[in-house]
This record gives sequence, structure tokens and C-alpha cells, in this order.
Amino acid sequence: MKNKIAPTKDTRQMLYWPDEAVALTHDHIMSMQAAGGAWKAGIPLGINQIDEYVAPLLPGQLMTILGRPQNFKSGMLEWIARHTANWLRKENPDGAFTDVVVFISTENLLEDTVINDLASRSDLDPKDLSNGQVSDLSALARAEADLAGIPIFRVCNAMKAIDRYQPLYLTNVHRVLQLIDSKNINIRGIVLDYLQALPLDPEHRDSGTFQNRRLQVRDDIYRLRDMAAEFSCPVWVGVQTRRGIEFQDNWYMPQMSDAEESGAIEQRSSRMLNLWMPKTRVPVGTEVSCSIFKGETGYKLLVQENSIVIKVTKQQGRLASGQTFIGSVDFRTGQTTITSSF
Repeated sequence: MKNKIAPTKDTRQMLYWPDEAVALTHDHIMSMQAAGGAWKAGIPLGINQIDEYVAPLLPGQLMTILGRPQNFKSGMLEWIARHTANWLRKENPDGAFTDVVVFISTENLLEDTVINDLASRSDLDPKDLSNGQVSDLSALARAEADLAGIPIFRVCNAMKAIDRYQPLYLTNVHRVLQLIDSKNINIRGIVLDYLQALPLDPEHRDSGTFQNRRLQVRDDIYRLRDMAAEFSCPVWVGVQTRRGIEFQDNWYMPQMSDAEESGAIEQRSSRMLNLWMPKTRVPVGTEVSCSIFKGETGYKLLVQENSIVIKVTKQQGRLASGQTFIGSVDFRTGQTTITSSF
């Protein structure tokens, strides 16, 4: 069980003398070395070409996945949870849940997220499963047995367990994370789908003060970054972009400043990925291009049903950012394949 962070009024605790700073940083470097370097201590996205550019997300860091509705935010977050859990299973093949990823869904019910995972482990169509149409019961049973051993702990509400309903505001979510940690289960990653869907938290501020939506989102992103430090794990969080974004020649990529409600999102994020599925803006079969320099036409893209554009808009720590990746999504597995970048 990790050391807990308790509120304190001892302001001396915030001050680090030079020798303290060096000693603590040395411990951090040595723990990274013991883990085998950043690629072992941190967790990559599982998208090969992007992983060559984006540094693995380390314990204590937070990545935001930014996009409008229907632009694969939830799909990307589910992929991250699935990829991380599969990686953890390879580390611990004996089946013990000693290291887990926690997937928090404030938007979808339990059954929705599990159906997507079952489809990713079989040839079954998630739309058919959602409608109760099972073409191969044996394949479903194999996928269920496989998924039952994958270390994804889910925090959400379930249609088939409505008597267990709980409001998913952040204080309650934090309690669940503390419960998992108290069982000596190592939380290796937290995935939240998504920030603006977190309900009003009546335990964090009094209800009169906390009616300001912008203030709630600001507080929640700060608290999520604190949880990354408390549980010594990376946190991935989906973020909605604001409405009324300007398109240029049918090309659109949300920027850091487009995060809905609060500028604190870009300030507190260690990494930011911005997503756009062109079919949400232009018809399939349309050719769109990105103007990189004034008067010049950049990369051209023939829009397909599963086309996706991913831009790395922030990497903290003097790392490169600004690269745009173009690819396609396998909606059944959640895997993204990159075909070009600029």
C-alpha cells in the first residue's frame, strides 16, 4: 500500500532544501533505473509510430485526450485501458490481480464497455452483442473467460445491478481508488472517460459555491493530477472541446486552448493528444488537406469511415510536440494504424 497524502497546514512540508531536493530526485532516478528505464516505468499508448514520438506516461503524470463527441475519445481511452491491462497480464501471467488498471466511466454503463472489450477479443460484432444477437456462443464464452483474467477494474454503474448505483462524483471515485490500494493491489494506471461528465461533487465544496461549472472542472483536473501522485501511477482523462470551433478548408484539429470549461486543463496536463475523425465534418470520400504554411497545401487525406487524425499538442519536460499523425481505426479492436505524419 502506497503512502497516503493527508491534508496539512504545516507549510514547511512544501519547502525542499537543496539537499532534500537532490536526495529525493536521486531516489526517483534509481527507482526508474530499477524498473528498467522510462519505457518500463512508464506506459506507452500502444500505437507504434506515435510511441516513437510521445514519451511513455510516467507515474504522477496526466495525459488528456481531447476531442468533440463522436471523435473516438471513448474508443481511445478504452484502447489505452485494454492495452495497459494486456501489458500487465504479460508481466504477471499467473493471473493474480496484483497490478491493475482502473477504468472509470461516467458516460457509459458497465455493459457497454465490457461488450466492446469482448468484441475486441473475438470476431463478434459489438453492435450485435449490444442487441443480444450472438452468432457464436462458443466464441463469446472464450472471450468472456479471457477477459475475466485481464486486470481491468471498472468503476461505473451497471444496468444489471441497478441496486448498486452510486453517484460517480470525484470524491466517491477517490474512495474506490483508496479501497483498491488498501487491498495491497498496485494501481498502475487510471483511465477516466470523461472529465466534463463527472457530476457535481457535494463533498468537495458547499453547493452554493460549487454551482460554477468552470470552477468544478478546474478543481477536478487538479485533483486528478494529485491522484496521479498519490497512487504513483499515470492518469489518462478524456476532455471535451468547446463548441463553435472554426474549421479551415474542412480541416479541423482542436488546440490546447479548445478544452471546454477551463484553461487549467492544458496547464495541468503532462501530455495532450487531440483527436479528429474527419467523417464528423465532411462526407466519406471527400479529399481534405491541411494548410501547413500560408499559401501552401499540406498533406491530403481521402476521408474514410474509420479515418482519424491525431495531433500531439503538448509534451512536458522539453519534449517535442506539434506532430500530426494520420491513420485508421479498427473499431472492433480499438487499434489505430498510422499511415503518415507531418
